[in-house]
Amino acid sequence: MSYDDFCRCSPSEFSRIYESHEMAQQSEWSQTRVLAYSIMLPYLKDKPKIKDFMPFPWEVEPVEEDAWDREVAGLSDKERFEAAKRKMGAIN
Repeated sequence: MSYDDFCRCSPSEFSRIYESHEMAQQSEWSQTRVLAYSIMLPYLKDKPKIKDFMPFPWEVEPVEEDAWDREVAGLSDKERFEAAKRKMGAIN
């Protein structure tokens, strides 16, 4: 994505682009895990499940929402942005 494309994106458009990129990365890592598991399987004493062999952060159970997530849950993109700026101290 070029800088101009980035500047023209709305927050929701950028979010969708980021999620798409993240899904592609996850797919590549899953392929890598299958390859590594297939190579190592003959040498492993106990045969773990593939997800136990190489767990990924996105496969871990999500942690309970924190207060910030509950606070901004129903807000629009602009309101969430303003709330984040206030939280970081940019605006009083």
